[in-house]
Amino acid sequence: MGSKTSSHMVALLLSLLILIFTLSSQIRVVEATSRKLANGRPIVWTPASRS
Repeated sequence: MGSKTSSHMVALLLSLLILIFTLSSQIRVVEATSRKLANGRPIVWTPASRS
């Protein structure tokens, strides 16, 4: 019985780690894409440099 509960805990911890890793990677991707957009073309909410 003890081995079963420990294996369940390990599986739960692994799933939590994978979830955190995927969330962090998604946040990094969003930051990278936003930086590329800001560097590539002017975004609407940025002040125009022409004026």
